[in-house]
Amino acid sequence: MRAVTVRSDLNNITVLVQRGLPQGGGLSPTLWSLIADCLLMLLTQQGVFTQGYADDRVALVVGSILSTICDIMQRILNGVEKWGRQMQLSINPEKNGDDPVYKEIQTKDIKFYGSTLILTRQLKYLGVLRDHKLSLRHHVEHKCHKAIMLLSGKTLYC
Repeated sequence: MRAVTVRSDLNNITVLVQRGLPQGGGLSPTLWSLIADCLLMLLTQQGVFTQGYADDRVALVVGSILSTICDIMQRILNGVEKWGRQMQLSINPEKNGDDPVYKEIQTKDIKFYGSTLILTRQLKYLGVLRDHKLSLRHHVEHKCHKAIMLLSGKTLYC
């Protein structure tokens, strides 16, 4: 068990952490990979192409009938939720940066932990922005803009 302290001008609050891995810990990505590997194996056994690196995971669903793709993705996310309950883990859907990317208009809502996922035309995986064509154009533009702002001395919030 470890203690985490939050300090402010008014108070110091210390809480004993009973679960989880230290953020930024050198061993944390390896320990998380050992835990999450069983999720990747479970999804692979169900015929889902999955990849993982450190604490990032991706499930790729490809097809030509959007309603079928939505059904498959919902089945995958239901499996992830079930796995999380069995492992006594939860995933914050608000922090889930791997939103589904579609070329077409959404036909069905996809839910994850009770929240409807917002369909986007781009996603960020392993720190790289990709659009629905898997182009890196938006990523390069974003990085160039960030560099220009930093070099010009302007405050940048991203």
